[in-house]
Amino acid sequence: MRENRFLFGLIVIVGLSHGVRAGENPCTNGSFEALGPNGFPVDWSPVGQTVTTSRDAHTGQLSLRLLRAAGTPTRETGLNRGWRPGGRGGALITQLRGGMDFWYKALSAQDAELNIYVIPMNEEPREATGSPRAVFTVPPEHIGDGGWHRGRLKYDYTDNPKVKWVHFAARIVGTAGEMLLDDIAYVEKVGPLLQLGKITMDEDPQRPGHRATVRVVVQNIGDQPTGRVNVQLLTPEGLRALPAERRLARLAPEGRRVLRWTIEGVRSAPCAVEVAASAESTSGRGRLVLDRGLRIRSFGPAEPVAFSGRPAVVECELENTGQVILGNVVAEFRLSDGTLRQSVTAVAPGQKAVLRAEFIPEKVTDRLPLAVRAAAEGIQPLPVQRSAMAVIAPVKVPAPSGRLRAAADSQMALLENEFLRLVFFRDSVGFGPAQLQLRTDAGWQSAAWLPRLGRVVVAADTEGQERPGRKELPVRCTKEPRATVEGDSARLVFPCVVDLGDAGLLHVTVRYRLSAGSKLVAMHLKADCRRGCDLLALEGPFVYVLERRQAVFPGLEWLVDDELSSDSLDILESHPDRLRYVVHPNKITIPAVGISGGHGTVAMIWDVHQRWDGRRDRPAFVFASPDRFENQRSHTMGLFLPSVPEFVPENGRLAETPYRLKPGESLQLSAWIFADGAGRDPLAPIEQYLQLVGLPDPAPLPHGTFEGEIAFSMRAYLESLWEAEGRQWWTSKGGGMLSKQGRPPAFVADLLLGEIVARDPQLRRACRQRARQVAALLGRPARVDAMRFPGRADLAMANPRRAAALLRSRRQDGSWRFDADQPGTGPFVGKDYRDLGPHDALEVGTCARNAYVVLSYARIAGDLRIYQAMRSTLELMERFRVPRAAQVWEIPVHTPDVLAAADAVDAYLEAYRLSGDRRWLADAVTWARRGLPFVYLWDDEEKPFLLGASIPVFGATWYRGSWFGRAVQWNGLRYANALLKLAEYDQSLPWRTIAELVIRSAIHQQDLDGENVALWPDNISAVDSTKCPWMFAPRQIIGCVLKLIERDEEPATVILGTWPKRLHLTSTGRISRAQWEENKLHFDVRFPPHEEGVVLVSNISEPQTVMVDGRAVPRRDDVETVDRSAWRYDPAYAYLAIRIATAGPVRLEVAPAAFVAVRRMSSPDGGAAGKVLQQVPE
Repeated sequence: MRENRFLFGLIVIVGLSHGVRAGENPCTNGSFEALGPNGFPVDWSPVGQTVTTSRDAHTGQLSLRLLRAAGTPTRETGLNRGWRPGGRGGALITQLRGGMDFWYKALSAQDAELNIYVIPMNEEPREATGSPRAVFTVPPEHIGDGGWHRGRLKYDYTDNPKVKWVHFAARIVGTAGEMLLDDIAYVEKVGPLLQLGKITMDEDPQRPGHRATVRVVVQNIGDQPTGRVNVQLLTPEGLRALPAERRLARLAPEGRRVLRWTIEGVRSAPCAVEVAASAESTSGRGRLVLDRGLRIRSFGPAEPVAFSGRPAVVECELENTGQVILGNVVAEFRLSDGTLRQSVTAVAPGQKAVLRAEFIPEKVTDRLPLAVRAAAEGIQPLPVQRSAMAVIAPVKVPAPSGRLRAAADSQMALLENEFLRLVFFRDSVGFGPAQLQLRTDAGWQSAAWLPRLGRVVVAADTEGQERPGRKELPVRCTKEPRATVEGDSARLVFPCVVDLGDAGLLHVTVRYRLSAGSKLVAMHLKADCRRGCDLLALEGPFVYVLERRQAVFPGLEWLVDDELSSDSLDILESHPDRLRYVVHPNKITIPAVGISGGHGTVAMIWDVHQRWDGRRDRPAFVFASPDRFENQRSHTMGLFLPSVPEFVPENGRLAETPYRLKPGESLQLSAWIFADGAGRDPLAPIEQYLQLVGLPDPAPLPHGTFEGEIAFSMRAYLESLWEAEGRQWWTSKGGGMLSKQGRPPAFVADLLLGEIVARDPQLRRACRQRARQVAALLGRPARVDAMRFPGRADLAMANPRRAAALLRSRRQDGSWRFDADQPGTGPFVGKDYRDLGPHDALEVGTCARNAYVVLSYARIAGDLRIYQAMRSTLELMERFRVPRAAQVWEIPVHTPDVLAAADAVDAYLEAYRLSGDRRWLADAVTWARRGLPFVYLWDDEEKPFLLGASIPVFGATWYRGSWFGRAVQWNGLRYANALLKLAEYDQSLPWRTIAELVIRSAIHQQDLDGENVALWPDNISAVDSTKCPWMFAPRQIIGCVLKLIERDEEPATVILGTWPKRLHLTSTGRISRAQWEENKLHFDVRFPPHEEGVVLVSNISEPQTVMVDGRAVPRRDDVETVDRSAWRYDPAYAYLAIRIATAGPVRLEVAPAAFVAVRRMSSPDGGAAGKVLQQVPE
């Protein structure tokens, strides 16, 4: 789940003089003047489409033009040196250290980067050296300025023997762009180069528009140090910077500083701030334009249905998207009785304003047009937005009866029980609109509308009409509906007839069913046309929820407060996956969409496998919150036919290819409305789905049993990952520089497990031989336990120094936070992590993993001081509602993230295991539930991996690499591992079953044969099953499978004594019959068959004897490597490590066994890590 690109920055250079004499430059034809027979510059080769020469040159006659248009099918548009994959080096550059000097003119960029690269190549030649590209990205302020700019890019690959040549290259990466290149040359040195990163500005939340913080990263990306650097923030009149100038000591190569200024003053007109950095031989300059911006976030009627003669409200929510204060912000509403103008004096940057118009509609109509036009001082009026609402006659509705009831007359129909009621009204044609009312803590309240029973759109000859080629008709019931109550079930049935004109009549029956004591309304629609028709859309009843605080659309959206669906918080505005209005059905992980607010929770649930025409399944689903597509302020969801993508394109509402409904055939749609007036949980519908539809049976395992899958996975270590020449493995394959070679002890442990569980004698022998071969190279015994914990087992289980290091980085409030200023770390070296979120951002995901590691240490070590210190972190994590920010090396901080949920489950479980406080167990369950929307809980016969597949996030890597509909199962396995542990303590949901489905999905993603046999991909498409070429070892899969077959490799702890005097016994073996009395410790331990292991006893005094089955075992410092039972005592940590050289069961006796309190770190915040205080016996 990583984008294999690296960014080293943007530069502006003056006074450079290094270089190689003209005529001798290794980068031949760098000015593109010499053309080959094909008209393309010699010694260069194009990448993708539209790479040509241009007469607009920096020098000479020609430059090179790169043009990428939106919708270009190739991934990249660019330029390489002349070469042939698999051939000789061609015109590749042989100098492995130096720099690239070039000139560029950046003409345009639409959601794209204009990049210049130095690409390392191996002897084949291929880009498979393990070293990153050096990258220069054109500064945004140069794009479209019409000028030629000079750049230099340093590189050094002399420390990598695999690099034999380098490309000088260029790429346009993204949607669209255009640039010219000229005068490319090799230079031996680039000198000092000052880079200014992107200038950003954060408003002071207390004084937006008057006070802000400006941030920029200043870096020397050259190969020589700078002199003293002066950096100024230049502001226009009326604004002042504090301080105006910053002075830095010299910057070494790769040296960087993050600088911040406070700017004060009223920003009421467009302007710009500039940052100017200068040193003796280099300078950099950047500019941030502060402009006006206005957008309509949402517009429409507050409710989609109004009553005639009663007040109705239309709203327009406006947002200042610029950096200056907007004055005189106006919304002009066009209503049935004229125009109403509403305004607000000023809106500060980043702030919003909701303008409202109230009016009284007089006439009953199924469509009352509405419109708004918005403007502000200095901004041209925005395009007119249009909407509509239905107006019905008011009817006296009986008070809620509080019992199961169905009733109907000529003006109204009613379906109700003690929790909810649906009230159906007549409009100008017949029955259609329905109001959903819920019993809340504040009494009965309107929570949603169902504006119509359905809608039909058919292809038709409608020349001259508003919408030529189709006819749109609402589904109305002109007769009195049938109301029945039988036993504990009440029903309303609406027989409808829709006149299609030449196509005849479409008969539609809509049924609603409600049971006593239920919060579910079952809906069913059936339609048939006796003449047949060409159907463009058949909609069932849509639900328009009136108020929302949270919404969860599993796999796609997790909205809180006033966030918008299909917005660009987590993915680029121009990305096709940004729109999540009508998605491919395989992007929906669970068909249970919940919206919660002050009036409770309303949801729609359906079965994806309903055969809507007897053959096809997966009806289309609409989600918009609020509905910006039809301009409603309410929140829309509903099912319709025919399906996406066979008939309807993604984010469309009409079939491009009409569905032919033949005479005598029928169409059907079914769904449930879940409505709970006392509920505030948008995840509750998922639990309802599990009860209504249930979990399908998984596809059979490819190799029969989980033991069979472990045996099959050995082919990864014996074949696909093995590099015979170096007698080592690829740790992964196809990941470029992220794929390394080595001898991980865990791979040896897997081979030894394979030998244990495999039935094939030949496979067992091969596993044993390979394991012994690598174990000998590692200098360790070929045993599972020795390879699982290759150092000291006690420190592998509970290392105080690791916990101390994490605690030292924790804030005083108990938090760990997002570091946007991280200096050149992570897989995206040089990227500005400020793009992913604000510095110091706090989310559950920034804390949970560290909390888990520290609390795991505390649980195994029995360190109650550390647990007490971690309570502030646990309490802080309870503040959050959405799992976010566990993968901020590439994913925006805001983006919902399954790893954050998994890590939070782990952290709270550790706290519960240690303390027994059920508060923490409840929190673990909460976060386990919050991980469910990322997991597919329905199946596809053609994709056995889909059931249990887990998408990682609801967003994109660096906003560009979309993860919607792409499973990243290593994320899912982390979640599954946490669920398996949770299942030991909580059965409120089928956690173990869900975890097993996730594990089975990973197994089904493994290649069954070929060069990647037994490997599984970083990601796989839920839409077309395509796999990412980056393939992983089966290590993580095996680790999870071991939990399922009672061979858990994660140590468990048994606690003896009472707080605070407790002994903690930890092992991968099963400990039982543990007793601690009369200064002696007795317990049994049993390891899985053919395994051995270590037991760690924490907080114990130094023993004199350790007995195993009544026989004393020796004291040894090297208990992990000896071939017999032995023990070691560490007085500094009060750790007793006992190795058991048999699977057991065995009975152990330790004497004496007094409790010892020891401080393994000097303070609960980590203090002086590794500085151990004297043990204090109690």
